[in-house]
Amino acid sequence: MVGLLGTQTKYAFAPIFAGAIVFLAIVTYKQFHSQWHKLGSSLLHSWHLQSRPAKIVLATLLVIGCGLFAQRDGLNLVKYHTFTPDCQRVLNVQSCSAYSPWQHSYNTHQVVKSQAGTIKYENPVVYIGSWIYWMWYRLFFAINSSTRGYTNYPPLPLISAAAALIIVTGSIAVIVWRRWLFRDNPYLAFFCFAIGFYVISLWVDGYAQYRYTNELVTMNGRYLLPIMLLMAAIVGRAFSIALRSSPTRKAAASLVVLLLFLQGGGFLTFVSRSDSSWDWPNSTVVKVNNAARKLTSPLIIEGSKYYSTRVWIFN
Repeated sequence: MVGLLGTQTKYAFAPIFAGAIVFLAIVTYKQFHSQWHKLGSSLLHSWHLQSRPAKIVLATLLVIGCGLFAQRDGLNLVKYHTFTPDCQRVLNVQSCSAYSPWQHSYNTHQVVKSQAGTIKYENPVVYIGSWIYWMWYRLFFAINSSTRGYTNYPPLPLISAAAALIIVTGSIAVIVWRRWLFRDNPYLAFFCFAIGFYVISLWVDGYAQYRYTNELVTMNGRYLLPIMLLMAAIVGRAFSIALRSSPTRKAAASLVVLLLFLQGGGFLTFVSRSDSSWDWPNSTVVKVNNAARKLTSPLIIEGSKYYSTRVWIFN
């Protein structure tokens, strides 16, 4: 029911819902693959354990969720063979052009069609590298206000480098200690399914839009926010297992992570990478932000504000 209603609230929840379905299917198969006749009785037993009010609420939500899913996603699948049909398939070009993002994509697609062979990352494997880079970059970069021409500033060095290091070493730790990580811990296994389905769908959607417009889109790091906590739980547990024989190293690693929060975590990036032109035009707000900049400036290693190093691939 959560999945059915969640997909109607936010389409990005659909891959997570799909991951949950596959995970439950695998768990069900492992538990009942040789005794399928017990599945029905087990479900009925679980249902009878619920109180009458709980049964009414669950049944009502299930009917509403299934109805909305069938009326919206189901109808789209039957009529357009996709969950999210393009606007042009539902309305005409003139009506769709009232939505400027759609019009921009449509216009760029016309250019792509007239200039065949101009797509740089035709090979999806090559595109993966660029996709990973930009997702990482856009998790940490900062953009200034319109009075500064929406100037982009590079990520703060320590927090962005630490994130890349944690992703690489964390992935290795998950692979190496996977037996201990997922043994008797179905929650972490479910998190992996949800993350995998979500990231793959995000990549597929981005690559499809790139082939359509020849522009690198859907690469904003904020798209990873729905699965950040799940990733942290898995990687954190993997590191805990890897360092279980050395409490001193575990404590040191925890201290390093806490200190990195002072190097640009959250709003601190925008505090250090902006000026008063970014602030809400209120004297009190400007004073508070200026005070925050002065207070945090000695604590944060800011690095260069300009794209003068080789790590930025667009130089």
